[in-house]
Amino acid sequence: MKAGKPIERRLAAIMAADVVGYSRLMGADEIGTLRALQGHRRELIDPKIATYHGRIVKTTGDGLLIEFPSAVEAVTCAIAVQQGVASRNANVAEDKRLVFRVGINVGDIISEDGDIFGDGVNVAARLESLGKPGGLCISRAVRDQVRDKLPVTFEDFGEQQVKNIARPVRAFGLAPEAIATIPELAPQARRASSGRAHLWITAGFIAVLIAGGRRILDRASAPDRSACAGTDKSDRRGARLDRGPAIGGARGRGRRRLLRRWADGRHHRRARAVSGSFGDVARRGVRLQRQAPAAGGSRP
Repeated sequence: MKAGKPIERRLAAIMAADVVGYSRLMGADEIGTLRALQGHRRELIDPKIATYHGRIVKTTGDGLLIEFPSAVEAVTCAIAVQQGVASRNANVAEDKRLVFRVGINVGDIISEDGDIFGDGVNVAARLESLGKPGGLCISRAVRDQVRDKLPVTFEDFGEQQVKNIARPVRAFGLAPEAIATIPELAPQARRASSGRAHLWITAGFIAVLIAGGRRILDRASAPDRSACAGTDKSDRRGARLDRGPAIGGARGRGRRRLLRRWADGRHHRRARAVSGSFGDVARRGVRLQRQAPAAGGSRP
């Protein structure tokens, strides 16, 4: 691993798969064996892995290392693959059949540059070697995850001491005959779909809030027609004249712009009216001052 780079860890279901007797098959017919393996991968294995949301981490000639987001999807994919391989081998001579062993474990893994490492990966590889040809071998952790979620009963292999693993591994398995009797299992629903539903609901709620806010803004911008209440006819006529322009055809920003212009003009008109009133008062005071001396001079 690269020095100084932070280590990424996560919990995952790991599947290890291998072809039984691959060296013997290649020695007997290299081209035929290679084409048969490629056909299985292209037409069955890879599509099933994608269907059950798995990721092929790497291939090792006849072997595959695959990561799944859940143990249920890993086991369901393994059963579907083994059933498909058995069906494809029905018309193939027994000495030319490609038969897979599969092991699955759930554990903490280390991820770097697309590859995965750790004790969880090693246990999956050892479980694969314990499985029967055409069968499936899983750890106790996997069995506990799928026990109440899949209509499958696993055989208890007991505690197994495997190579390079310090502690014994409790293993469970399915024989090819048991796999053949399992009905077709549908892929598990992804949680992402519910996340998309929540996004749509949130978007709709935001749209409603925006529409409501726009209506409130339009109402707040509209002139107050209640100002005419309790006035005489002349005041009402003046209020109607000062109510503002007819902007029924305007929408959105254009309407708000007209309202602002009308409001500014109304304020200017009120200012002029006030200043005119003060001017009238001032002129009346000047006239009174001028008349005062004349009135005083006529007195005896």
